[in-house]
Amino acid sequence: MTAGSLDARTGPPDDARTAEATAFETTRTGRYRGALAVAAVVAAVGALAGTPVLLLAAVVVAVVPAVGHAAASPEPAIVVDRNVRPADPAPGETVTVELRATNAGDVGLADVRVVDAPPDGVEVVDGSRALATALEPGGVATTAYEAVIPAGEHAFDDPFVAVHDATGSVAVAGRVAVEETTVAPTAPLPDGDAVTVAPPARGRPGRRPSDDAGDGLAFESVREYRRGDPAARVDWRRYARTGDLATVRYRERRAPTVVLVVDARERAHLAPDADAESAIRRGVDAARRVAGGADLAHVGVVALAPGYPTLDPGVGREHAHRVRAFLDGIPGVSTAPEPLAADGRALAAAVRARLPRGAQVCLCTPACDDAVADAATRLAAAGHAVGVCSPDPTSTEAAGDRLAALERRARLRALRRRGVAVVDWADEPLETALDRAGWTT
Repeated sequence: MTAGSLDARTGPPDDARTAEATAFETTRTGRYRGALAVAAVVAAVGALAGTPVLLLAAVVVAVVPAVGHAAASPEPAIVVDRNVRPADPAPGETVTVELRATNAGDVGLADVRVVDAPPDGVEVVDGSRALATALEPGGVATTAYEAVIPAGEHAFDDPFVAVHDATGSVAVAGRVAVEETTVAPTAPLPDGDAVTVAPPARGRPGRRPSDDAGDGLAFESVREYRRGDPAARVDWRRYARTGDLATVRYRERRAPTVVLVVDARERAHLAPDADAESAIRRGVDAARRVAGGADLAHVGVVALAPGYPTLDPGVGREHAHRVRAFLDGIPGVSTAPEPLAADGRALAAAVRARLPRGAQVCLCTPACDDAVADAATRLAAAGHAVGVCSPDPTSTEAAGDRLAALERRARLRALRRRGVAVVDWADEPLETALDRAGWTT
């Protein structure tokens, strides 16, 4: 690692920024290289001319590099803190990053330079990520800059620090470890009317009757009293009327489980034109809307991508944040999509292995191949309530495009005939498509 070329305005060289130094390294900067030669020339001219002033100037010129050469390396004890505000930004939001350097040693430092290392993809839009200052013992210096954080998880690297001695002849440089800083912007789940994953027979996600009797509110049946039954469940009116003890049973109410299955295969990376949003991103938008409208449901996510990334179902504010972060990290949103070699049987088997018993399924897919349509049919045949929200990525510009659009519509019609609820989402707002298909209540 070299620090001689470090400049507080431009930051360290690329090799210095990417190195992972665990300790400071000492470097001779060579700032006064050639000064002795200049001093010798000036002294010679002064001797020949008999000019004492030139001889004195030569001595002064020679003293500076001599002092620098004899200077001991500074022994810095620099503590760097980083603070990002807000800590939980939305995608594309501008955050303020504050960098604070403290001289924790007992010796003053004449020249301290600190350069922060934001992650790739994070754009600095205002301020400076570098500071250059002198620090007395216990002294503190700060710099702040504003950066735009895109969606996804972004980890800041340790800042680069270089400390020069008073003459600038010697520098020690390296990265200073700071507390891990990771920013993962997530868009809030959209608010809106409750969404029905499989209308109309299944009802919207939320509280619904189960097939089990037990504690609850809705009357189920009356059975003969058994020893140990709670007194609160005894039908005392019947006992007063007939003298027979009986226990009232109520139908349990349980929040259902809704699993969002997002088609993130390379085959789903489609759009009607080069400037349009891909079907994967639109599928993630649809999943967000369904998650936001899944009233009281336990929500999980499965991505149709290599390894089938999965977020187990859960409920609550913290889990909603996990859903948002998971959707932002799906391939095709934060990274390039990858091919997934699987037919409909394999896709359905992989998804079923990740579904809790009785889970409702919302499959967000452009439905541009037979495999994913076959998978939806198999999941419905296995007893899951299945709904397909399908962003339309087709075009009608060319004959081949029109044929692909016809094939896609035929798949969606076949799914409807097999009892799968379908939302065909073209270029209108998603809410309009959900309303038209009867998915909102």
